[in-house]
Amino acid sequence: MRRLVLLLLAPLVYSTSLTSLKVSGNLRRLRGGDDEPPTQGPEPVALSRKEITAKLDQVPVFMLVGAEGGFVALQLKDSGGRAIVFFTEPDEATAVLNMTQASQTGDTKMKLACVGLGTAFKLCGGWPDDTEELKEAFGEFDGTVMIQGSHRLVSELDPKLKEMMQAEGMDEGAYRLPVFICEELQGPAMLPVFMNPRQIVDVWKRSGRPEADLPTQFVVMDLRILVRDMGEPKLPWDRVQFAASPEAVKLANELQAELRGEEEAA
Repeated sequence: MRRLVLLLLAPLVYSTSLTSLKVSGNLRRLRGGDDEPPTQGPEPVALSRKEITAKLDQVPVFMLVGAEGGFVALQLKDSGGRAIVFFTEPDEATAVLNMTQASQTGDTKMKLACVGLGTAFKLCGGWPDDTEELKEAFGEFDGTVMIQGSHRLVSELDPKLKEMMQAEGMDEGAYRLPVFICEELQGPAMLPVFMNPRQIVDVWKRSGRPEADLPTQFVVMDLRILVRDMGEPKLPWDRVQFAASPEAVKLANELQAELRGEEEAA
């Protein structure tokens, strides 16, 4: 079986900070490079939690819920523990729903629901000093609450992501979530952040760029490192846009339409 595009390319540039990129002239202007007068570049901007959450919420994530509402906990294959999981990949969320539903006895019904990545990040303890909403959402649940990226990507990148977290003095937590940046796709008013390098390839092709010019190196870091940095006045973070895949948007729209139909029928 063909492996993901990421694994067919040259090794990734692993970075815990955008400032360690081998940047192009455009990105230097975006971040205010050393070779340009500060007045020519955009001012660094620190974002508030509310602003960061709003940007993250541009990406839908998916979780299993009961037919009448309430999160469904899954059993983790490796540890055997229980986890409430938010999936970034719609195909994986759908496959887990089908397998879980098929393994149930009786009339237990489940379905998928979606929330924004920013909401999931908060519910998964992304802001360690803000736990009130977690208690309200999960009650006495004593398992893991996590965001699951592409299973294959996470498996491949997890050791390096753990090293990054440790080097940054950050708790590696119960999960790691890689995000990807392609410097060649940044523009004067936007720096897109992707959940899967497959999206980079798709955007590159749809923009009419020659496939032969597709970069062979992307930047990857854990989401929590990026979120931490976005709260500090290092770069013009207001230009960051998190990009949802067309498949994720399609499924999110379908689920929202189903929910509206259920509410109208009630």
